[in-house]
Amino acid sequence: DRQNQRLVQLAQDLLLLSHLEASSTTLTSPMAKAPPTCCLNDLILDVVESLSVLEIAAPIHLTAQLQVAESLYVAGDENQLVRLMSNLVINALQYTPAGGKVTVTLTREEQQAQIRVQDTGVGIAPADQAHIFDRFYRVNRDRSRHTGGAGLGLAIAKVIVEAHQGSLE
Repeated sequence: DRQNQRLVQLAQDLLLLSHLEASSTTLTSPMAKAPPTCCLNDLILDVVESLSVLEIAAPIHLTAQLQVAESLYVAGDENQLVRLMSNLVINALQYTPAGGKVTVTLTREEQQAQIRVQDTGVGIAPADQAHIFDRFYRVNRDRSRHTGGAGLGLAIAKVIVEAHQGSLE
Protein backbone atom coordinates (compact mmCIF):
# COMPACT_ATOMS: atom_id res chain seq x y z
CA ASP A 1 0.00 0.00 0.00
CA ARG A 2 2.87 2.39 0.84
CA GLN A 3 4.57 1.71 -2.49
CA ASN A 4 1.30 2.28 -4.31
CA GLN A 5 0.90 5.64 -2.54
CA ARG A 6 4.47 6.61 -3.48
CA LEU A 7 3.84 5.76 -7.13
CA VAL A 8 0.59 7.73 -7.16
CA GLN A 9 2.38 10.73 -5.62
CA LEU A 10 5.23 10.41 -8.13
CA ALA A 11 2.78 10.36 -11.05
CA GLN A 12 0.92 13.37 -9.65
CA ASP A 13 4.16 15.31 -9.17
CA LEU A 14 5.34 14.52 -12.70
CA LEU A 15 1.99 15.62 -14.14
CA LEU A 16 2.12 18.82 -12.11
CA LEU A 17 5.68 19.53 -13.25
CA SER A 18 4.72 18.97 -16.90
CA HIS A 19 1.64 21.16 -16.52
CA LEU A 20 3.62 23.94 -14.85
CA GLU A 21 6.32 23.87 -17.52
CA ALA A 22 3.71 23.99 -20.28
CA SER A 23 1.74 26.80 -18.67
CA SER A 24 4.76 28.89 -17.66
CA THR A 25 5.04 30.19 -21.21
CA THR A 26 1.44 31.40 -21.09
CA LEU A 27 1.96 33.14 -17.73
CA THR A 28 4.75 35.28 -19.15
CA SER A 29 3.39 35.87 -22.66
CA PRO A 30 2.16 39.37 -23.49
CA MET A 31 -1.28 37.98 -24.43
CA ALA A 32 -1.81 36.32 -21.04
CA LYS A 33 -4.42 37.95 -18.82
CA ALA A 34 -3.16 39.51 -15.61
CA PRO A 35 -2.97 36.92 -12.83
CA PRO A 36 -4.76 37.62 -9.57
CA THR A 37 -2.83 39.01 -6.63
CA CYS A 38 -2.21 37.27 -3.35
CA CYS A 39 -0.86 38.41 -0.01
CA LEU A 40 2.54 36.89 0.79
CA ASN A 41 2.15 37.69 4.49
CA ASP A 42 -1.01 35.58 4.75
CA LEU A 43 0.39 32.86 2.51
CA ILE A 44 3.53 32.41 4.62
CA LEU A 45 1.62 32.45 7.91
CA ASP A 46 -0.87 29.88 6.58
CA VAL A 47 1.86 27.53 5.31
CA VAL A 48 3.86 27.74 8.55
CA GLU A 49 0.73 27.16 10.63
CA SER A 50 -0.44 24.17 8.57
CA LEU A 51 2.99 22.52 8.47
CA SER A 52 3.73 23.06 12.15
CA VAL A 53 1.25 20.30 13.00
CA LEU A 54 3.02 17.69 10.88
CA GLU A 55 4.78 14.85 12.65
CA ILE A 56 8.15 15.84 11.17
CA ALA A 57 7.75 19.37 12.55
CA ALA A 58 6.93 18.26 16.11
CA PRO A 59 10.48 18.28 17.47
CA ILE A 60 11.51 21.29 15.33
CA HIS A 61 10.86 24.96 16.07
CA LEU A 62 9.08 26.31 12.95
CA THR A 63 8.49 30.07 12.84
CA ALA A 64 7.63 32.88 10.46
CA GLN A 65 9.20 36.33 10.64
CA LEU A 66 7.43 39.01 8.62
CA GLN A 67 9.95 41.85 8.50
CA VAL A 68 7.79 44.22 6.45
CA ALA A 69 5.84 47.29 7.50
CA GLU A 70 2.80 46.45 5.37
CA SER A 71 1.25 43.49 3.60
CA LEU A 72 3.06 42.50 0.41
CA TYR A 73 0.96 41.48 -2.59
CA VAL A 74 2.26 39.74 -5.69
CA ALA A 75 0.63 38.82 -8.96
CA GLY A 76 0.42 35.06 -9.18
CA ASP A 77 -1.38 31.81 -8.70
CA GLU A 78 -1.95 31.42 -4.96
CA ASN A 79 -2.21 27.61 -5.14
CA GLN A 80 1.12 27.37 -6.93
CA LEU A 81 2.75 29.76 -4.47
CA VAL A 82 1.43 27.71 -1.54
CA ARG A 83 2.90 24.59 -3.17
CA LEU A 84 6.21 26.41 -3.63
CA MET A 85 6.39 27.47 0.01
CA SER A 86 5.22 24.08 1.26
CA ASN A 87 7.88 22.29 -0.78
CA LEU A 88 10.63 24.54 0.55
CA VAL A 89 9.52 24.32 4.19
CA ILE A 90 8.93 20.55 4.09
CA ASN A 91 12.38 20.09 2.57
CA ALA A 92 13.90 22.16 5.41
CA LEU A 93 11.94 20.20 8.03
CA GLN A 94 13.04 16.85 6.62
CA TYR A 95 16.71 17.71 6.85
CA THR A 96 16.66 19.47 10.22
CA PRO A 97 17.38 17.30 13.26
CA ALA A 98 15.07 17.19 16.27
CA GLY A 99 15.50 20.29 18.41
CA GLY A 100 16.51 22.36 15.38
CA LYS A 101 14.91 25.45 13.88
CA VAL A 102 13.30 26.33 10.57
CA THR A 103 12.56 30.01 10.03
CA VAL A 104 10.62 31.52 7.11
CA THR A 105 11.40 35.21 6.70
CA LEU A 106 9.65 37.74 4.46
CA THR A 107 11.44 40.99 3.63
CA ARG A 108 11.18 43.62 0.93
CA GLU A 109 14.14 44.66 -1.21
CA GLU A 110 13.12 47.73 -3.23
CA GLN A 111 10.30 46.49 -5.52
CA GLN A 112 10.81 42.80 -4.80
CA ALA A 113 9.67 40.51 -2.03
CA GLN A 114 12.30 38.16 -0.66
CA ILE A 115 11.35 34.96 1.12
CA ARG A 116 14.05 33.05 2.93
CA VAL A 117 13.70 29.55 4.37
CA GLN A 118 16.56 28.95 6.78
CA ASP A 119 17.18 25.83 8.83
CA THR A 120 19.72 24.40 11.24
CA GLY A 121 20.08 21.18 9.28
CA VAL A 122 23.15 19.52 7.87
CA GLY A 123 23.44 21.83 4.87
CA ILE A 124 24.21 21.00 1.26
CA ALA A 125 27.72 20.31 0.03
CA PRO A 126 28.95 22.82 -2.58
CA ALA A 127 29.28 20.02 -5.16
CA ASP A 128 25.58 19.17 -4.76
CA GLN A 129 24.25 22.73 -4.77
CA ALA A 130 24.33 23.03 -8.56
CA HIS A 131 22.04 19.98 -8.89
CA ILE A 132 19.43 20.34 -6.15
CA PHE A 133 16.81 21.73 -8.57
CA ASP A 134 17.27 18.85 -11.05
CA ARG A 135 14.47 16.31 -11.30
CA PHE A 136 15.01 13.18 -9.19
CA TYR A 137 18.22 14.53 -7.68
CA ARG A 138 18.74 13.51 -4.06
CA VAL A 139 21.72 14.83 -2.13
CA ASN A 140 21.89 11.75 0.05
CA ARG A 141 20.21 8.85 -1.68
CA ASP A 142 20.40 6.51 1.31
CA ARG A 143 18.01 8.82 3.20
CA SER A 144 15.30 8.76 0.52
CA ARG A 145 13.40 5.92 2.19
CA HIS A 146 13.43 7.83 5.51
CA THR A 147 12.39 11.21 4.11
CA GLY A 148 10.15 9.98 1.31
CA GLY A 149 9.72 11.74 -1.99
CA ALA A 150 11.36 11.18 -5.31
CA GLY A 151 13.49 14.29 -5.61
CA LEU A 152 10.87 16.39 -7.42
CA GLY A 153 9.96 18.94 -4.73
CA LEU A 154 12.72 21.44 -5.47
CA ALA A 155 12.34 20.96 -9.25
CA ILE A 156 8.65 21.84 -8.89
CA ALA A 157 9.55 24.81 -6.68
CA LYS A 158 11.95 26.15 -9.30
CA VAL A 159 9.40 25.88 -12.11
CA ILE A 160 6.79 27.70 -10.00
CA VAL A 161 9.25 30.49 -9.17
CA GLU A 162 10.28 30.91 -12.79
CA ALA A 163 6.63 30.96 -13.91
CA HIS A 164 6.17 33.87 -11.51
CA GLN A 165 9.28 35.64 -12.86
CA GLY A 166 11.24 35.14 -9.66
CA SER A 167 14.48 33.40 -8.77
CA LEU A 168 15.36 30.61 -6.37
CA GLU A 169 18.76 29.96 -4.87
